[in-house]
Amino acid sequence: VSRFGGDEFVFAKPLECADWQSELKLICDGLVDALCEPSTMDGLELFVGGSLGVAVYPDHQKSMSELLRCSDMALYEAKQSGRGQWSIFRQELEDRAKRRKRLENDMRGAIINRDFFVEYQPQVCAGQRKLKGFEALVRWQHTEYGLISPLEFIPIAEETGLIVELGEYVLRQACQTAVDWPLINGEACLVSVNVSPVQFFKQDLVATVLRVLSETGLDAKRLELEVTENALIKDAEDAARVLIALRAEGIRVAVDDFGTGYSSLSFLQQFPLDRLKVDRAFVKNLARGGNDYRIAEAIIQLGKSLGLNVIAEGVETQDQFETLTAINIDEIQGFLFSPPVSTAATLAMIVKANEIKNAFDDCLILDAAPELGVGA
Repeated sequence: VSRFGGDEFVFAKPLECADWQSELKLICDGLVDALCEPSTMDGLELFVGGSLGVAVYPDHQKSMSELLRCSDMALYEAKQSGRGQWSIFRQELEDRAKRRKRLENDMRGAIINRDFFVEYQPQVCAGQRKLKGFEALVRWQHTEYGLISPLEFIPIAEETGLIVELGEYVLRQACQTAVDWPLINGEACLVSVNVSPVQFFKQDLVATVLRVLSETGLDAKRLELEVTENALIKDAEDAARVLIALRAEGIRVAVDDFGTGYSSLSFLQQFPLDRLKVDRAFVKNLARGGNDYRIAEAIIQLGKSLGLNVIAEGVETQDQFETLTAINIDEIQGFLFSPPVSTAATLAMIVKANEIKNAFDDCLILDAAPELGVGA
């Protein structure tokens, strides 16, 4: 047994049984249980816990350095799975690690080469089925791997800090696109852009947004920034300062994924907000009633009581739409109306919205990207 560095320890043990998989499980389960036992220090009960990554000689590798590398990959998976667990090395983990490293190395160049692009998903007034705006969603067309899901590359961008550069790129692309959108029945079309927690707490976020608006010519009142509630409660005082500065310039602010974090009246009262987004997790099983229905209804009532607009994302079925409409949702976003579409397709949608009263009664579908999946 040895301390490997920081909070990591390494131990080696011979597996003595022919059925070594069962022996390994017994050892690892026992270690995790022992690590999770509380300890007492100076009268305080401490809960430390731990996770394990396992590599086996000679099945996985034959050198100590390679075995350590394999066990480290397994440890990373155990931590990603929720901690307090153990994981054994599989070739799949190495393939995944190589792919992740390749994406990390290629990301900076991809921003410069514009391999990232932005698609736009329409947001529709639920009662009148009128187009109100679009959410900007970033995509990555990798030169070797093809279309990469945001669920894969956004965490890498956040961990490496490249999310700041990528976020500004997306903001600029969205503003450049939106400035060319015509009015919809006499009203300006909004564009909504996601801001990551890393990007949000950079000291120059407000200055960056104002610079992009100035350079693209987009009216600040047509821009909405989406921030997760977990990001806001991370540093409530600093978050409130940033939101006040943004809204003083006329920029709208929405809380994304609402209902998955703190989600209380006191939370909402701390921050100057314009809109709440009901998370797709509650929309998925909405028509069945139960807790998801009650949570969605409570969010809508809470938002309306504070004078906030409430939008539901991930709406895919007519039953979901009708249920949300019945509980007075303001706006809808999801594949029921349209997947994310290209810049050119947004103009086509706006033209059609101006031509007919209920633009989405025709089930308008343009430039779909089904390979990303409905949840992307």
